[in-house]
Amino acid sequence: MSDNAEQAATETAPQQASPTTETPAQETDWKAESRKWEQRAKENLSKVNELSPAAARLAEIEESNKTAEEKAAERFANLEKSDRDKEAAIAERDAKLLRYEIAAAKGLDLKAALRLQGSTKEELEADAEEFSKSFGSGRVGEVPGAGARGTTEVKTSPGLGTLTHAYETAGN
Repeated sequence: MSDNAEQAATETAPQQASPTTETPAQETDWKAESRKWEQRAKENLSKVNELSPAAARLAEIEESNKTAEEKAAERFANLEKSDRDKEAAIAERDAKLLRYEIAAAKGLDLKAALRLQGSTKEELEADAEEFSKSFGSGRVGEVPGAGARGTTEVKTSPGLGTLTHAYETAGN
């Protein structure tokens, strides 16, 4: 019997190995796990498909149980939201148009119109005036002081003349 007891002790010893070491029997079969979760997902999808008509029917019942006042209030709230959205879009377009009109009146490039800051016409006009003073006429391609020797009236595209003009006027 002692031989059997020793043999049983040696057989159980490897099974009681430390929990940090994995034996081939403890390895996870990832393909089987993947199949198990795939099967669960399919079952859940079939349950959702079964319950979809019931959910639609419940929504119909809840809608029919609403009073006429509740329906009217809901419709009114939707219309108010739509009206606010449209008013905001119109105000945004009006502000953009005003910027373009002021830029054109001050002789600024239309790209500079989007740079103008202010919420009223007076603020925008003051900013356009300041912008015009800071950057000359603001028209593309006109750089005072650039051109042939001895002339300052020739207007060319920006380049070395722009730098020269900037350095000359920086001390003023």
